[in-house]
Amino acid sequence: MHSITCGRGLVQVEEDVASVRNSRRTAIGMYDCGHLESRSLCPPSGPSTERAYHVFRRWACSVKRVIILGRGGSGKSTLAAKLGKITGLPVTELDKIFWQPGLRAMAAAEWVQTQRRLIEKEKWILDGDLGPYDVLEARLPAADTIILLDFAVLRCGWRALQRGRERGDFWKWLITYRQQSLPVLIRAISRFASNAELHVIKNPKELRRFLAALERNLAKGN
Repeated sequence: MHSITCGRGLVQVEEDVASVRNSRRTAIGMYDCGHLESRSLCPPSGPSTERAYHVFRRWACSVKRVIILGRGGSGKSTLAAKLGKITGLPVTELDKIFWQPGLRAMAAAEWVQTQRRLIEKEKWILDGDLGPYDVLEARLPAADTIILLDFAVLRCGWRALQRGRERGDFWKWLITYRQQSLPVLIRAISRFASNAELHVIKNPKELRRFLAALERNLAKGN
């Protein structure tokens, strides 16, 4: 476990996370939904281990509506594709719908209506975090699961560079994500998706273990 100090933004995140934590537990009972810490998916021993596995298995076998969030370059679309393959849930990449020709942002009112049409379906994975352009409250209430990729800025920046050229507002969003965007996300999740299962994943190793555990539990449930 580690901590990072980035000024007032993280202090507010800590306070908002405390509110989320007090209102409910995360899906598998092992991920700390805090911004700074996460726990191992598979603790080595202890009386809570078996209970945690049962909680995770119940979630794994019932997941139907997933929202994936995270800063640019964190691998949301890659995760969505893998998750879709494991669960059989259809994947929608929100970037392809939201951004109009010439990288023009969809109007907020139109974006709300578009999201409402998407969440009418029984099952889905919605992949996308549109930062300051987003209207999260339109889709958050419909989710049973939220996966937040809180990967390091250097890793995400390097991945973004490998994809190609990006606009200045993209880089500002990516670099300031933890100070500016993450507090907004935590408050929105607390307010609009308090019953959803929240998984905060901080690095590729945690993500691999999460997907492997999900795949195992789904196989056992079939």
